[in-house]
Amino acid sequence: MPLSLVFTSAPQGLTPGRSGFCTVARHREIPERLVTLLEGLGTPNGNSSTAVFTFRRLDAAGQSWYILSRFTAGGLDYTQRDNRLAQHLIFTEEEAAALPPPADVASRWHGWIEKWDGEPRWLDPIKLQLKAGRPLIPCSYWRKLTGTGAKAAWLIAGESASNISLINAKDTDELLQLFAEASALLGRASWSANFTTQASITGAEGFAWCGGETSGRHCIDLSSANHEPAPEGERARQAALGVAVPTAMRAPQQLSTENSPAITPVLLNGWLIGTIALAICAVSVAFYFVYKPNKTESKQVATVPVKKEPSPEEMAAAADILRANKALQELQDVMSREDYVTAARQWIEIAQISPAFTARHRDQFVPRIQACIATSAAKTLEDKLNQTGVAENPEAVEALRAEAAENLRIAKEIGAPKDAALARLTEVGARAKLLTQLDIRDTLLVPGKWVTGSAGPKIPSTAEFDFGPKAGAKISAFLKEGLTGGPGTSQSISIRLCTYRFIAQRDNSTRLHRAKLEQGASSVSVTEETPSAGQPSVSLSVGSRANTVTLKFTGQPPAGFTENNQGVELVNVAGRKLCVVLLASPEALEPIRFSLGALYTDASNQETTLAPWIEPVFTRLSLIDGRNGLYPAGHAFPDRTASLVISKNVLDTDLIRLNTSSESTRRTEINERRKLFDAGDFLAAGGTWTIRCVDSRGNSILQIGEFR
Repeated sequence: MPLSLVFTSAPQGLTPGRSGFCTVARHREIPERLVTLLEGLGTPNGNSSTAVFTFRRLDAAGQSWYILSRFTAGGLDYTQRDNRLAQHLIFTEEEAAALPPPADVASRWHGWIEKWDGEPRWLDPIKLQLKAGRPLIPCSYWRKLTGTGAKAAWLIAGESASNISLINAKDTDELLQLFAEASALLGRASWSANFTTQASITGAEGFAWCGGETSGRHCIDLSSANHEPAPEGERARQAALGVAVPTAMRAPQQLSTENSPAITPVLLNGWLIGTIALAICAVSVAFYFVYKPNKTESKQVATVPVKKEPSPEEMAAAADILRANKALQELQDVMSREDYVTAARQWIEIAQISPAFTARHRDQFVPRIQACIATSAAKTLEDKLNQTGVAENPEAVEALRAEAAENLRIAKEIGAPKDAALARLTEVGARAKLLTQLDIRDTLLVPGKWVTGSAGPKIPSTAEFDFGPKAGAKISAFLKEGLTGGPGTSQSISIRLCTYRFIAQRDNSTRLHRAKLEQGASSVSVTEETPSAGQPSVSLSVGSRANTVTLKFTGQPPAGFTENNQGVELVNVAGRKLCVVLLASPEALEPIRFSLGALYTDASNQETTLAPWIEPVFTRLSLIDGRNGLYPAGHAFPDRTASLVISKNVLDTDLIRLNTSSESTRRTEINERRKLFDAGDFLAAGGTWTIRCVDSRGNSILQIGEFR
C-alpha cells in the first residue's frame, strides 16, 4: 500500500505552529527527510484548467522512494488568494515492481483530490484501487495517434528511457496514455522512466520524458507524428505487435510475457505444433497489416529462427549492458539532486564498463555535467570551508584540499569548459591548499628588542626580551588556565622556539619539548627541560617583577639572531596553544597574501569584510596595545576606528579624498576605481586591500594581510 502526502495553503498545518503553504495530511510512516524533500517541491502549477503530473525517484532514510505527484490550482485559500495543491503518492521499490507503469497508475487511480478544506490529519492506509484498464502492449494509443504503435519506441534508447519531449499533445490524459504505453516497453524497468506532463511549469531537469517544448533535447511533434517514418528494431516490433518479431522459440513448458503486463502466461499442451503454426501465421499477418509502413510492397512472411545458445562473449556483453543501464538510472537520480561531481564520476565508471552503450547516451548526460560540475563543486567546497571551526582543524582542511584536487581532476576529465566557473573551482582549491600551510592559533605580537650578554667563556651567553606587563598579564592568564594547586606547585606543559617570518606560518624546523611550569606567589615561570641539540634553551617568566623570555646559548648567538623575529609557542595544561611573537624587526614580518576571494561584500548592508574561511587567521591574532583593521588602498591614517568591516561610506570617502589630492598620474587609476564603485563592485573598487595592526592613536604599525 502506498503512502501519501498533501501540501497546500491552510490556516493550520499538520505540524503545530505552521500555516500558509504546508503539509496538511500525510502518513506517519513517511521519513522526515522525505517529507522535507516533498515539501521542497512546492506547488508549481498555477493553471487552474489542468493538472500537472510528475514521476521521479528520491532517496531518503537509506532507501529509494518512487514519487507520483499531481499538482493542481484553483479556488482561494484562507487569505483569499489563489490556492494550489500538491498530492504525492509514495511507493517503495518492492511495491513499484508489482504495479503497472506510473503513468498508467496516474490516469487510473480514483484518489486524486482537487482541493483541501478539512482539518489537518494523519492519513489512514491507502488501498490502491485502479479503474479498469486496457493492455498497454501493443501500443494501441500510439497507433491511433501516429499510425503505428511502433512509434512508441521513439521514447526508448536501448534498455532505458530517452531524453524526449512530446509537444502539441491534446491534453494531459493523452500524454499519460502515451507515457504509459512507452514505459511498458521497458518491462520490469518501467518505473525507471521519470516524466513530467508540463515541463514549462515543473522544469525539465531530472525528467527523461517531458510534455511541452524544452531546450537541449529532441522534440516529437504529435500533430505531425503520423507523417514521420516509424523506427525499426525489436522494441518497435514489440510496440506494434505485442511481441518481438522475429523471436527465438521458447522452452515448451511456458510462454513468457514478462514485458507485457496485459498478457497472462499460457502453458503449452499436446497441441504444441498446431499452436506454434497458428501463432506464426497470426504474427506474420499482423506484422504486414499493422507494422509495415509501405503497404504497396510485396508480402513478406516472417520466419522464426532456431534458438541459438549465446556465447560467453555475448553473455558478458549483455551483463555489461545491464550493469551500465542500472548505473544510468542511478546517474539520473544523482543529477536530479544536482550532485554533478558524483554524476561525473559515475559517468566515467559507466563509460569504462560499456563504451559503446554509453556512447548512445552521451548527449543525454555529458553536456549538462560539463556545464554544471565546476559551479556545483566550487559552491559545495566553499560552503564547507566557511563552516565554523573548519579553518582551524588541520585534518578537516587537508580533507578539503584533497577533495578540491579530486574535484578539479574529475571536472577536467569530464571535459568541463575552461571558463569562469572552472577558474572559481581552481581558486577555491587554492584556498584549501593555503590553509594547510597555515597554523591558525591564538597569536600575540609583541614589539621589543633583544638584549644579549655574556659572563665569560665558560658561561653560556644569553638573549633576553622584555615584553612588558600588558603582554605578561595575558600570557599569565593563559598559563594559569587549567592549573591545579597553588603557589609552590609545578606542572608539565610544552614549549618551543621557532622563527617567525610570515603571519600564521607553520614552521616545522623545531618541535615541542617538555617544560616545567612553576607557580609562585605573584609570578609564573616556564623552563624548557630538554632543548634540541644546537638550539638555545628557553625560559619565560611573567608576573609583578619581570615579564621576559630568556634564551641560553652554548656559545654566542647565531649571526643576525637578535635582528630576527622569534616565536615562542606554548601549549598549556588545558591543551590550548598560544604563540608569542617577539617582534625585534616588525618591518621584516611578511603579510599573508590572498586573492579578493578572501573578502566579500554583504549585499544587504553593502559592507565589505573577511570571508568566514579566512577570518580566524586575523581574529585570533592581536598586537599589544593595538587593533586590527581592514582598509582599501590609499586609506588615510591615523584611524582610531579600526575594524574588520568596511562600510560603503568609508570607501566612498576614501575615493573622494584620493581624487582631490592625488597627482594627475594617479587620477586615471582613481577614476577607474570610482567607476567600479558606482557599478556596485566594491571589492574591485577598493584596489589592493590590506589588514593592518593599528595602535591606540590610530597609527598603522604593521601590515599583516593583503588582498588583490
